[in-house]
Amino acid sequence: MFEFGRAAEAGGALAETARREAALTRINYGIALYRDGAVGSAVSNWQHAIAEDPNQIYALPYLVRGYYEIGRYQTGIATANRLVDLIRDHTFAVANVYSMVGDCYAKLGDDANARKYYNLSLTSDPILNYWALTGLAGQ
Repeated sequence: MFEFGRAAEAGGALAETARREAALTRINYGIALYRDGAVGSAVSNWQHAIAEDPNQIYALPYLVRGYYEIGRYQTGIATANRLVDLIRDHTFAVANVYSMVGDCYAKLGDDANARKYYNLSLTSDPILNYWALTGLAGQ
């Protein structure tokens, strides 16, 4: 990360490339941290990745899940809604994001909104959407 920071100071195309690569490195490091159970540290890395490169939408699904895991449900919902606006044409991914929003609302005790988002998830992907079905019906 230090080297990417130094390269970003150079300016121009090199700086842009360095910021993009730094963000990708943070995303991958966040995934490794998440897999090892360090969810808070993973969330921090994903937040930094987006701060370094706001076009780095690949971090957003991980960030939504991380927010859910650490109990920041409202922030997860807001991040998910931002993500849906960016990936609207990818029905399978949108369905998963809506299911995560449903999970956040369920944790908040807002069953009406949870049901609404699980239904939106099923509407986005009615074929292979076990996640939304279990959210609506329970396990």
